[in-house]
Amino acid sequence: MIMMEMFSLLLMISKNIKLVLQNCLCILLINYLMSMNNIWMENTNLYMYFYQDKYCSFLVLLNLWISMILIMITKNKNFLIISLMILINMTFMSISMIFFYIWFEISLIPLFIMIFLLGKSKERTLSSMYMLMYTMLGSLPLFMTIFLFYKINNSIEWNFLILFNMENINFIIYFNMIIAFLIKIPVFGFHIWLPKAHVEAPVYGSMILASIVLKMGMMGLMRMMMISLDSVKKFNMMIMNILILGTLMISILCLMQSDMKSIVAYSSVVHMGIGTISIMTLYKWGYSGGMVMMIGHGLCSSAMFYLVNVFYSRSSTRIIFLNKGNININPSMVFLWFIACIGNMGAPISLNFFSELMMTNTIISWSKFMVLFLILINLFGSLFSMNLFMMTIHGNIFKKINSPIKMIEYYTLILHLVPLNLLSFYSWIWNINF
Repeated sequence: MIMMEMFSLLLMISKNIKLVLQNCLCILLINYLMSMNNIWMENTNLYMYFYQDKYCSFLVLLNLWISMILIMITKNKNFLIISLMILINMTFMSISMIFFYIWFEISLIPLFIMIFLLGKSKERTLSSMYMLMYTMLGSLPLFMTIFLFYKINNSIEWNFLILFNMENINFIIYFNMIIAFLIKIPVFGFHIWLPKAHVEAPVYGSMILASIVLKMGMMGLMRMMMISLDSVKKFNMMIMNILILGTLMISILCLMQSDMKSIVAYSSVVHMGIGTISIMTLYKWGYSGGMVMMIGHGLCSSAMFYLVNVFYSRSSTRIIFLNKGNININPSMVFLWFIACIGNMGAPISLNFFSELMMTNTIISWSKFMVLFLILINLFGSLFSMNLFMMTIHGNIFKKINSPIKMIEYYTLILHLVPLNLLSFYSWIWNINF
């Protein structure tokens, strides 16, 4: 009798696995929020084996939130999403640099499966190889640097390395420290794999790649900067000058794209590039602006990739010139598309506006030379976001679409855009506590 009851329970769980996983993630999210009593401390250890500071805590919450949404919209890919969520959380909360490296690299496996095995285009093999080779080649110098740190300090724990503040690091060691994270972010010069991976990945792969995976590189870079604050200042200026020029080029390149998914992918490179420059100033205000940008970009970019997939599922094409006239078909969806686009350009209703304000002030205070470049980047960023919106809502309808918008699609977009705009109203939290 007991065996029959257990079997019926397992059968019921297997039929409602998505609901079970969503409830578990929701409970975990609430419990994590309740346990964040020391979130505004500089760093703290939890349960001996987990590291938590005020930066990684919000990324863990973002990871849980996005994973809960992805489980809601996917059918048979729950194992991949849950495994990637666990690996990313382990990366964020690793107390040791070697464990951070291990989880950082293992998380590449579910992403590779999403692109190589679950992609629909013939180019998915090339895209997955680009991502694999860029990531693996960039991680080898970091691996050697970890052994060097252990030889010098006899420890590779984040707490010790940050408090010890290593000195006299030359440029080769410094570049080996950060190259893996620059590739993962990615910044100009290492960004080739990202648009290819986004174009070939399924929608849930693009959403989790843009919202969470790129933030792993930013988190690693933030922690590496704190290891040697005095030594890296002399190297950052050269890298920042290259990044500001590259980010300007990428923002101009966004205006030349015809694939909507490529436009959103290149816009991610622009936002992450500005966030990287803000972090490299080594100011607390720059770190805070980069943190706010990661949260805002994670929600906004994920929503835009999902909206592009909504258009693609009805018109069977991602070409911007063939997706016109959507305001005549789905006015309510166009309104959500408008909220996402103004969030992407940093308009004063979303969290992105507050983050860009913080990052711009930080970068200008670091170097007055970058004022002109920041003006041009913001100008072109606004232009390609407005162009993306205007080209898709106005004009003649290329293909008659009779498929209505599903309620699950509305729920998904609301779960992205409502937190994005609500957090901006509580922006005083970021100002005071960060």
